Amino acid sequence: MLIQNRWKTSLKNVKTKPGADVDTDHMLLWGKIKWKLRRMNNSERQQVKWNIQDLKCENTQQRYEVSACE
Repeated sequence: MLIQNRWKTSLKNVKTKPGADVDTDHMLLWGKIKWKLRRMNNSERQQVKWNIQDLKCENTQQRYEVSACE
């Protein structure tokens, strides 16, 4: 199993499954990954700004118009 060096502590409980029905000389690997994700502060989150003025343009409306299937 290939993994970057910085993630090697996240890889837990790796086993091989020799009885797997695979048409090759390799064995199937089974492993668990445990990640710790850091929480983002409100200042780090990017605020999404919607451009409503663009939707008033007819060309834009036609591009995103949903047509019903008949």
